Amino acid sequence: MDNYIPFLKLKGSEISAIRDLDESLKGDFIPFFDFPRKKPKKSRKEDAPTPKTKSELFSNDLSKLRRKFEINLKFLKRFYLDNFDLEDFIQHNGQYSYVSILESFGKFGMIPVVGLDRSEEHLKSVLNAVNDNLIEDTRIAIRLCKEDFESYSLCKDELIILLNNIYLEFEEIDVIFDCRICKEGENAKYTSQISDFIIELSKEIYFIKRFIISGSSIPPSIRELITTYSEKNIKREEVLIYRDIYNNFIEHKATQDKLFLSDYGCVSPEYSDVELFEEDMDNVTTAKIIYPYKDFLYLVRGGRMKTDRNQINSLAGVVVGKPLIYRGKNYSLGDKYLSDKSSNIGKPATASTIVSPLINLHLTYMLKK
Repeated sequence: MDNYIPFLKLKGSEISAIRDLDESLKGDFIPFFDFPRKKPKKSRKEDAPTPKTKSELFSNDLSKLRRKFEINLKFLKRFYLDNFDLEDFIQHNGQYSYVSILESFGKFGMIPVVGLDRSEEHLKSVLNAVNDNLIEDTRIAIRLCKEDFESYSLCKDELIILLNNIYLEFEEIDVIFDCRICKEGENAKYTSQISDFIIELSKEIYFIKRFIISGSSIPPSIRELITTYSEKNIKREEVLIYRDIYNNFIEHKATQDKLFLSDYGCVSPEYSDVELFEEDMDNVTTAKIIYPYKDFLYLVRGGRMKTDRNQINSLAGVVVGKPLIYRGKNYSLGDKYLSDKSSNIGKPATASTIVSPLINLHLTYMLKK
């Protein structure tokens, strides 16, 4: 699928998943990354170290992820990178987080992302980076959230001011409609809102290169979709939204060509607000696998990882045993991983080690569609 842009967290698992894609899929592949937000670790242990602040965690990640990116993703010519998930007070070396992100990743092909209702420092950091030659790309993205695109007239003034600030600084402008979590039955609402927004924005003098429709059908907690020890198929609302918008412009080929589908892979775009002590993580983490096929996600969930460390291997066997869904071990590295685990080859899969293979097989499936 040439018009697919995955939205991912800039984490080790995601970096590995992209690195391990088949070479034939890496060509002009342009991912979108959100810099991850981390919560300070909490522990009841008396000898536990003092938790690091969010700014300290950000600083540590900044250098670590920059190095991982440099080693593993050199083949990427372009990528979007945003600090959407970070609180505005988070700093590195006394400066706003996006300044440091631009300094660290700008020369790798980073496409900056701006939006409405951002910190005053955000747009300033991007424009300063252009003046200081910190970024080499000539593209910028405007990320709109649900409350932004529900009505063009309500956000028009703020959007036009933003466009005026960036229009002469960049050769290409992309507009992202980020639906975040799309609940069942919401596709008609978002389709109508985004279609109307595109029509109204297209009347302005600004040339928009791409309209990117992004969303996910996966909530912060999997329990909202499926109970333990069960399986379920759910519609991918984000795909339905994209397809319906595409069909709305059936008589406007030029607009159709600008439409891009995005999703958040097998990971929810939202963070769970539940803060737990480290000692309690195993008590709440359950085994699960999320596998895409057609316009659906197949979900299979076990119980608490603490009670059965081999659960994910068993769940992999359930997926592999569904010939109408599973695409075979040769389809992707992630599919091979599921096949190996279903046969108990290698160490048992864990809640952390399964993430990269699931992202890899999801990306492979979408890029090959």
